[in-house]
Amino acid sequence: MEENRLYLLNGYRGLLVFDVTDIDHPRLIGRSSIAGWPVEMVVRNGIATVVLADWYGQDDDGTPFYGSLIRGLDATDAAHIRTLGDVRLAGWIREARVVGDVLHTVSHPVEAIWDRVRHIEAPAIMVVSSVNFAGGTVRKVAERSYPGSVVVAIHANVNAILVARGSATSAAAPIRLTYLDISDQTGILVERGSIDVPGLSSLDFSDGKTARAFYCDQGCRSTAQNWHLALVDFSNPDSPVQASQLAGESISDRPLTARFDSQRMYLWRRSLDYLSTDLKIFDLSDRARPFLVSEIEIAGGILEINPLGNTLLSVARLRAGSPPEGPIVVSSIDITDVAHAAVTAITTFGEDWTWAPDADTFKPVVQDSAQGLIALPFSAWDLLSQTYRNGLQLLEWSAGSFRGAGLSLTRGWIEQGFFTGGRLIGLSDVSLSVIDPSDHQSPRISSEQPVAINTTRVVPMGDFVAEFSGDFWGKDPFWTSVRLLPLAEADEPPGHSVLSQIQIDGVEPTVFRNGSLLYVVSVMRLDAECNHGTGCSRWAPLVQVLDLSGGRARLRSKLIVPVPWQGWLLTGPGWMLDIAYGSELSGHRRARQVGADILAFPVDLNDLSKPLVIVDLSNPDAPTAVTMKIADGMAGSWGYLTVQGDTLYATEVERVTSSTIARRRERVWLDRIDLSDRAHPRVTARVNVPGILVEVPEGDPSLLHVIGTRWGTDEEIYSLDLLRLHGDRAELLGSVDLDGFPGRIFVNGDSALVSVGKM
Repeated sequence: MEENRLYLLNGYRGLLVFDVTDIDHPRLIGRSSIAGWPVEMVVRNGIATVVLADWYGQDDDGTPFYGSLIRGLDATDAAHIRTLGDVRLAGWIREARVVGDVLHTVSHPVEAIWDRVRHIEAPAIMVVSSVNFAGGTVRKVAERSYPGSVVVAIHANVNAILVARGSATSAAAPIRLTYLDISDQTGILVERGSIDVPGLSSLDFSDGKTARAFYCDQGCRSTAQNWHLALVDFSNPDSPVQASQLAGESISDRPLTARFDSQRMYLWRRSLDYLSTDLKIFDLSDRARPFLVSEIEIAGGILEINPLGNTLLSVARLRAGSPPEGPIVVSSIDITDVAHAAVTAITTFGEDWTWAPDADTFKPVVQDSAQGLIALPFSAWDLLSQTYRNGLQLLEWSAGSFRGAGLSLTRGWIEQGFFTGGRLIGLSDVSLSVIDPSDHQSPRISSEQPVAINTTRVVPMGDFVAEFSGDFWGKDPFWTSVRLLPLAEADEPPGHSVLSQIQIDGVEPTVFRNGSLLYVVSVMRLDAECNHGTGCSRWAPLVQVLDLSGGRARLRSKLIVPVPWQGWLLTGPGWMLDIAYGSELSGHRRARQVGADILAFPVDLNDLSKPLVIVDLSNPDAPTAVTMKIADGMAGSWGYLTVQGDTLYATEVERVTSSTIARRRERVWLDRIDLSDRAHPRVTARVNVPGILVEVPEGDPSLLHVIGTRWGTDEEIYSLDLLRLHGDRAELLGSVDLDGFPGRIFVNGDSALVSVGKM
């Protein structure tokens, strides 16, 4: 926030600038398109300096570049944001800290290592960089490289950066703490002293003089082991020394977590039963003599500890069954007299959740003293409703204690919440929500501004486009939104100039056009009779006809394809990523349009059969569907539908030898399917071909492009083959071997372009 503007760095859409003069109705007034993984942003007087990793672009000479980007943007005129300069850094920026007018970053340039089965990214070097961004004109000032190292932690203050780095090749190697002097304030890096500690799980250097390094014998993640706290004196940065060490013995195999705040350390072990956790509080004010000052039992398995003055806020998960399907429990702990710490209040929310963030992904709580409120951002999975629940839980806060208040559900995986102007702002990667918390028990969402939309399909329709999107993380994971947008404004901003919008059933749509009609093939969840348990469901293919005439979207018809279910049913509501979904219905993604108003797609059933579904859409208000059998599921398989004009082809693979032997043999057939009688489709020709049909030229339907496969000396050899059809036989006209695994093929006249992958 800066004055009446809110600046948001979004990984999909770049820098977004909102006018929040009317806080209940934020208005997008500018955007600078840039895609990447947001790491950091600084805004001063309308000048934004943004830091992104996972960025694709170009070097100054035009060569492709992949890595990280620091960019200065002048947003004083938000409608015309200008780029002031770029600094590109190799690899991913893992950490970034701002000190004055300087950004200090730690990045890992990456080397790609290939073997036969996988791609390995091995950080071969750690780089600390300083970038001065005064006035938005970014420039790299200094850089220090540490070959063979990876960043473990980084702390920065006005005078120094403390970098903890480990070995890129040995997890057992010690962690080196290195003091980098930045007191010059312009970005100059001066390496002073270093010291090794045996390991590192958590690090604190908040006072700029004492490094507090917490570690365990074997990483603090599991197995019964001892833990250690090393306190290192950096009063003389050139010669750091270990001032003291505190150790403890563990008799459990559960992970340990340590958090630091000022002169204290909070230590807890992940609860095995999620009923309670022992929280230990250590006094670190005397670095020569740290000691345990108190120990207290907290309800639930602690996820995170949040210090708020003389109060600790514990956020934990409470076990309610097996597996643990229970709520979040929040406890208030009074540490005014830390030797006699006491729980003063407990509240719970999310009673039917099966999962909530762990300490590595938890978001900090935010506080509004004027309204006496605390907001706890959360994202969790709700078993009963089979949806993600994202939002902010309110707690009424007074005199160091609290009681539960209302819950506000927002859209998208919540990333941050903050109070401003008497409102609570919730930010996710897909939306900006403004919440009015005046009624503490029933907070109201006054507006929800789309930030990014999970667009799955876009269909050009002349002067407008039809955009299909689904909110995977939000409130409608079983529906698809259809928006009609002016072509000139299709991307700026989401939903700003919607001509028409409707919601249709189903997810993962494949879309085909016939004039002003769109045919949408998707899948939807249905209730089903159970062969075990109660309340079962299954997924079914769904075909819907949308009429977009006049720039208005209307649903003309909906057809649930009558595919027989012969596999396992799901107890409970089910979910779109379950095993049955993947095995039963992946074929809807391979749908093809034949002519103007016929659709064809396979449906994979668990009994190894795969019927071909033919949908007749000649009557858009009453489509019909029939199924036909192509191949015996026990003897082979089929798929790879290809269309040439009004002709449909299917590639059928017949197993000649067992698929379990090392050099199996298969015979490939090309089936020509006659759809002249749509109610009774049939195979009219079965031609033996050397591979999978991928292309039939428009000008000559007797020519076929096939990806062939044969055994070489040690491995399969792939080729692009050109065939000529003569009735039920195919003549091989020519063939060229491919140096790798074939991907897409594009044919243009007498030339073909094939993408090839290597391993």
